[in-house]
Amino acid sequence: MNETNNTTDLNPTTPAPQPQPTPQPPLQPLTPKPKNTLRKLLLVIGATLGVLFIAAFALVALTKPDSESPLAAAFGFTDFQFISGLILYIHSVFAIAALTILVFTLIALFHAAKTPIADLINKKAKTKKATIFVASFLAFMFIWGGSYLFLDAKRPIDPDSIPTVITTPEDTLNLSAPIEVIFNASEFTFDQDKYQIVSHNWNFGDTETATGQIVSHRYTEKGTFEVTLEIVLRNKKTGTLESGGTHNLVVSVTNEALSAKFSADPQTGGIPLKVQFDASESTDPDGFIETYEWDLDNDGKFDDGEGQQLEHTFEKIGKYLVKLRVTSSTGEFNVAEKQINAIKEQIPTAEITILNEPDSFLVGNNYNFQATEANSPNGQVRRFVWDFGDGSRSQTGSKASKTFAAPGTYQVTLTLTDETGVEGSVKRIITIGTLGSAPRAVLQTIPALAANTTKLQGSAPFAVQFSGENSLDSDNDIDLYGWDLDGDKTSDQFGENLNYTFQNAGTYNVTLQVTDRDGNKGSATITVEVLAQGLAALVTADKNEGTVPLTVNFDASASSYNGGQITSYLWDFGDNTGEKLGAAKISHKYTTIGTYNAEMTAIAADGTRSSKTVIITVRETPLAACFDSVFQSGPAPLTTTFDPSCSTGTISSYFWNFSDGGTSTQAKPIYTFTEPGLYTVILEISDSANNISEFSKVIEVGE
Repeated sequence: MNETNNTTDLNPTTPAPQPQPTPQPPLQPLTPKPKNTLRKLLLVIGATLGVLFIAAFALVALTKPDSESPLAAAFGFTDFQFISGLILYIHSVFAIAALTILVFTLIALFHAAKTPIADLINKKAKTKKATIFVASFLAFMFIWGGSYLFLDAKRPIDPDSIPTVITTPEDTLNLSAPIEVIFNASEFTFDQDKYQIVSHNWNFGDTETATGQIVSHRYTEKGTFEVTLEIVLRNKKTGTLESGGTHNLVVSVTNEALSAKFSADPQTGGIPLKVQFDASESTDPDGFIETYEWDLDNDGKFDDGEGQQLEHTFEKIGKYLVKLRVTSSTGEFNVAEKQINAIKEQIPTAEITILNEPDSFLVGNNYNFQATEANSPNGQVRRFVWDFGDGSRSQTGSKASKTFAAPGTYQVTLTLTDETGVEGSVKRIITIGTLGSAPRAVLQTIPALAANTTKLQGSAPFAVQFSGENSLDSDNDIDLYGWDLDGDKTSDQFGENLNYTFQNAGTYNVTLQVTDRDGNKGSATITVEVLAQGLAALVTADKNEGTVPLTVNFDASASSYNGGQITSYLWDFGDNTGEKLGAAKISHKYTTIGTYNAEMTAIAADGTRSSKTVIITVRETPLAACFDSVFQSGPAPLTTTFDPSCSTGTISSYFWNFSDGGTSTQAKPIYTFTEPGLYTVILEISDSANNISEFSKVIEVGE
């Protein structure tokens, strides 16, 4: 090392090389730090969001339920859309802030957990910081929850939540008057935790109004009617009434229905009752009536007469439901009906008696006839005329003597005339015989023999009622009736009357032999031809009576056709709904009160038909009072609406007693109880016949 230094000294004249200075880069202009710029930007955004948050919260807080926001209208929004948008923005800011606090809280918790326990001072500081963040987050979430409840209470009802009112009929356009339309608002949806329905207010567009969830209205004239429903709600929290929205729909009546009307003169009278029917009062406002068809026997078929005027005579006592069906040029039809009462004629009557009447009547004997118990509803009987049916001259007076010259059966007729000139007659059959003559067998059947024939025909099984009670004997002492059913000349059964069913097809000679006490005999024979069983219709119904509406299940599956096939069933339910070609089992709903002849016709493949009828009686729904109250309890003064829609029957009047001196005859009254207490509200309903029904319910009014 010393040597090196010496060597250096040997060259003092040679200067040592100087190090060159390192070139410096040019100075760059100063730029702001990115963190400072981002912080400022975030502060501006946060301040803007905060100002908007406060403004939105203030707008929502100042919103009143029944007022419209001019600011919403200026932006072209509904109140619901505007307030809901502000609430959404407020909750979005809450959500961003909550997320930010949550991130810082998690970071603080992470740092506190990561700090070693040995670093006690730093550990305590970071744990305290994390605890503050957790408490801040929980407090913020509590504030957000309270704000959510407050803001949700300020949210208006969405008008689009109101569904279309359900109507019956579903289509309310181009209807025909008169028409009953049912309006149903039961599908209206709302926040049931927040609101309570107070009332449904209906305006039917023809000056008529109503209240209730389900109402009906009858339109009787042409026109276009705008129906309005306004729903009033009660805020459960504040107690204020708010509008639940308004719904509009259109009912158009473009046609007045065809109307069938007729008069019957007389409508009540004695048989034979001749009635003049006149349907000239029937009208068709939108056209003309093309046909008038009459059903006089209530068989459901309008085939008993045609024309605007008709005359018919009712021969038997009874009540006849006469129906008229009118059909317009457009094919529309309408039915009217009246009941005709054919009663026993108000004529003089009497009983024909014979003085000392014998057991049998003989030729040559004199008999004294007399009219006993003669009377008339119109006054005294003034004249008696006797006709003995043997061609002899008539006799007058309340008594008459008669001797018959020849044996035989005679019809004695007594004609009576009362003081008003009304005539009546009574008849009696007298059989005149000769002493010791043989009895004459008279064989009668149900079904009856056709005129001038001794042959009876029917399908197996063929049930026949035989009778020999009209057999004749001069001394009226027949004591034995014998029946030969198989033609072997031996009596098979005995008795004056006989019911017998022929089970198998074939031809049978049936003979009745009568024997009197003297041993004299007489006989009569008929032929019974039993055909193989044909088409047999049979129908049953699970209900033969009930209240309207009545659904009846019909079953014709027991119908049979020996040797053939039933292919279809034609149903006529008797309520003018038209015939229906269907299956053996069918259900039908009767919607109108009345008695109906439901007829089923079984149709075979070869075209053979057989019919069977079932009578169905539909009664009116019984009168039964019932009602609901919007409020069962509440503080005074308590205003509530009473709705009797659950009542049944044909109601003509309502009477409400509110137990505080107040009453009402409205169908659906609104009433205010001003004082606290328990009030028993009583509803009494009545129908047109003054039948009544009552129902009560207690309303509790608090302080």
